[in-house]
Amino acid sequence: MLGFTIATLVSIATTFGANTTANLGFYPVSAQVVEVNSASNTWAIEDTRGHVWEMTEPEDWMVGDNCSCIFCDNGTENIIDDIPCVVRYVE
Repeated sequence: MLGFTIATLVSIATTFGANTTANLGFYPVSAQVVEVNSASNTWAIEDTRGHVWEMTEPEDWMVGDNCSCIFCDNGTENIIDDIPCVVRYVE
């Protein structure tokens, strides 16, 4: 599963252009796996608002699996640059 420490997350957010680490916000997202592509080593989840997020290294995820996520807003108001920080399987 994806898991980052706060220090790593701050480093990533800074790299991707967050204004300052003080501006970072985190929010929960419920989602479902909608695609697993073994050939490209990617998988996609769709959140309850209809946004689709593609990630790498699908591990043992399967289409239809539910997950609970924590996203970082990357210090911006634009959702397109948000980063999934933690993704956990939900039974």
